[in-house]
Amino acid sequence: MTRTVKPNIFIGLIVFLVVMVLMVFVAAPMQLFWGMWGLALTELMFLSCAIVPALVFGWDLREIFKFSRPTLRQIFGVLVLWLGAYLTVAAVTMAIAYLFPEEISSISNELLQFLSSVPFPLTLFIAAVMPAVCEEALHRGLILHTFRGKNKWVTMIGMGLIFGIFHLDPYRFLGTAILGVILTLIMIETQNILLPVLFHFVNNAFSSFSTLVNEPGAAVQPPLGSVGIYLILTAAVPFLLMAGSRLLKSKAESRSSPISKKAILAAVAAAVILAAAGTALTIASSAQ
Repeated sequence: MTRTVKPNIFIGLIVFLVVMVLMVFVAAPMQLFWGMWGLALTELMFLSCAIVPALVFGWDLREIFKFSRPTLRQIFGVLVLWLGAYLTVAAVTMAIAYLFPEEISSISNELLQFLSSVPFPLTLFIAAVMPAVCEEALHRGLILHTFRGKNKWVTMIGMGLIFGIFHLDPYRFLGTAILGVILTLIMIETQNILLPVLFHFVNNAFSSFSTLVNEPGAAVQPPLGSVGIYLILTAAVPFLLMAGSRLLKSKAESRSSPISKKAILAAVAAAVILAAAGTALTIASSAQ
């Protein structure tokens, strides 16, 4: 009979450290030698790292990988949250590209060549479908399960940091950490792993489709005005995140717990600050 071990955050961190070691010493060589097929094996490795520890510790898989049929309202909420996340990550990426054009160009070219090394349908499956299932099983499944009982915001920030580190790229850390926070929010609010899987798939599929229209090129520093324009666009993000998180709840839950005036004022203040900062950068670029 398997002895059940109580989930705790230290187990989650140990599993994460094991995964990181496997990524460096196992996944990296596999992807170097076998390309996209190595990535496929890597994703299966992540899935096993989510399932095997749960079985060893005697945890209920149905409790870790909770799922149910999502409502159309929730699906729309996930898409709204993805749009907010996409605008945020795009602005962050543009700012980093302005500061480190050579590094970002090199990363983009390598990723583009890697993803385009197999036919597109296979790219879509390996780079979008498999990560959505396998990585979410690991992060929003097993690791998040070990955060049970922790404060919501501590959990979201902690899981975001873990997801950022997980991608082993300092230039993509902030963007992936933001995605990790929102993915965790979706799982906490819905207790339905199918919804973060959907978010993850949409995000990766969008990147996969970019391989059809983009080609590797020389490093070009984006103008400061472009950073400003992207920052102005993020003024919509506070409202998108607010609307998306509300749509994750049922109509009854939304009516019983309306948005507070403080939350609305905070969203308005954030939007004004982002728009003002973006406008200032755009004007400064024009002056130069």
